[in-house]
Amino acid sequence: MMESIFTIITIVAGLAVVGPCLARVVVAYQHGMNEIETMEVMARHLRDEGQRAIERAAVLENELTGLMRERDEFQARIKPLEESISPDRLAKRDRVFMATDRYSNWDEEFYVTIVNKTIETSSFHLIAVESWQRGRKHVFWAPTEADVRASAEARFPAALGYIVLSVEIPEKRLLNTTNMDEPQANPEAMAINS
Repeated sequence: MMESIFTIITIVAGLAVVGPCLARVVVAYQHGMNEIETMEVMARHLRDEGQRAIERAAVLENELTGLMRERDEFQARIKPLEESISPDRLAKRDRVFMATDRYSNWDEEFYVTIVNKTIETSSFHLIAVESWQRGRKHVFWAPTEADVRASAEARFPAALGYIVLSVEIPEKRLLNTTNMDEPQANPEAMAINS
């Protein structure tokens, strides 16, 4: 009988020692299960976000394909128009660009021819590149030729490849500035430049 009491005491003492350890194991197990559930929720959320991103990428890819098709259609429509404009026709049609719009009764009108041989077709349209390489004529108003040259060189700096080829007073002024309150375009000069 003594042995049975001793056995019971040993079992009770063992349970007293093992009980808290067992409780810690149960708590750790529950904590681990909670973390696993949290990770599963996060994984589902990330999977859903990934699926939405894939769907959005497909929509964007379709939009991009449509835009590229439109671009190709526009380029196909533009190409014959560009080819129909011969370089001879472009050379015959000199345009005059307004470089300054500030003038007074004391200013003279000057045509300044400016070239830039460094402009490439990657930055500009081919027609614009050819125009800059041939030389563009700009209208400047200033009291003297020196002032015009200084203004042109400031507006079109040599550091960017621009070169002022010539400065000249036109035979016919582009604007009739006799009444400075309301300057009028000179129809004769406009006809020459169109």
